[in-house]
Amino acid sequence: MKLKKRKQLISIIAILFLVTIAVLLLKWRTNGKSFLHHRRESWLSYIHWDQSDKEYTGKNVKIAVVDTGIDCETPELKAQLKEVNTQIGGDNHLAENDILHGTAVCGIIAACPQNADQVLGVAPDVEISFIDVGADEYGSVSIENLTAGIQLAVDQKVDIINISIGVTNGSPELEAAIERAISNDIIVVASAGNYMENNILYPAKYSNVLCVGYVDRQGTKVSPIGELSKHVIYLPGENIVTCIKANEYAGCEGSSFSTAICTGLVALLLEKNNDKVAVYDYLQKLEINGTADFEDILKEFH
Repeated sequence: MKLKKRKQLISIIAILFLVTIAVLLLKWRTNGKSFLHHRRESWLSYIHWDQSDKEYTGKNVKIAVVDTGIDCETPELKAQLKEVNTQIGGDNHLAENDILHGTAVCGIIAACPQNADQVLGVAPDVEISFIDVGADEYGSVSIENLTAGIQLAVDQKVDIINISIGVTNGSPELEAAIERAISNDIIVVASAGNYMENNILYPAKYSNVLCVGYVDRQGTKVSPIGELSKHVIYLPGENIVTCIKANEYAGCEGSSFSTAICTGLVALLLEKNNDKVAVYDYLQKLEINGTADFEDILKEFH
């Protein structure tokens, strides 16, 4: 029993570390017109997706974002947020450390600007069901809450589950929740983790989960690196500028945010062809190592 509790504690600490690092890397904020330059010429241009007049925008795709909290008053997300569940995470969903991470993840996936000063996400017409699994005001998450959040997402019959958090040790319950999602025709996209060498966090490590790592602005792999047990999709994860709460923005860094970019891409592909097995297989075969051209990726998918 003591050993089991110790493993659970290690898993909780791992999630806390991942989320805390991601929040600490929300290091640059700005308001007003100066932000427009950054939106048009930074991370969206890295993936060749820096215009708002695209053929595919994620229409009719429902995404569950299982994360640490969200600011529901963020203007760019009000139309996309169809449901927000805070019961699992308790009463901490409005604490600043809790909402920064989840708001940023949602902004990267789905932000839809209402004016030229606001931010744009990869798939601004998706529907988002946000599931707050934060355990306290500091943005930590327990493995039990994470498992419960995934199970709730399955019950909501979503198309994609985005998990930009992870644990060093899995559990039978967590694996069962992932397997239930897969068996219900849901694509699960999860973060490989930050500062990972020769290892990947759970649930990204499980088979049939799209595992996402990140590269810097030069396209160099940052995490994970070394000998890895499964295919990793590497996408930009440095200075990804997005909303972190209402009318506040930051340059984010970490695999949490490259995972959100990947989830946006999955939504675009599903809009083009609503065949989840085909989308999953297509992405698993692609060697995406940071120099992703979303226009070409969409063009080649049938």
